[in-house]
Amino acid sequence: MLLTQHIKVHWNKKFRGAPYTTVRNEMPKAYDLPKGFFDYNPVGYPAHYVYLYQTDTGLTEYINRKDTMTKYENVN
Repeated sequence: MLLTQHIKVHWNKKFRGAPYTTVRNEMPKAYDLPKGFFDYNPVGYPAHYVYLYQTDTGLTEYINRKDTMTKYENVN
C-alpha cells in the first residue's frame, strides 16, 4: 500500500528569519492520520493533506483532509 501525506506550510515576508524559522524547523515531519482514515476504501491511493499558515502566534492548520489519488490514465 502506498500512502501519501502532503504537508504545506505558507508564510510571507514578515515571518522570515528568527524567531519564526524556529517554529517551522520544530514542526513535525509527519502528522497523525485523521480518525477513520482507512475506513473509506475507494479505488486509488490514500492521501492525507495538511496545510498550515504561519501567524504571530505560531502555525495554524487550515486544511486537514483525507482524499484518494487515482491512477493516471493516458487518454488519447
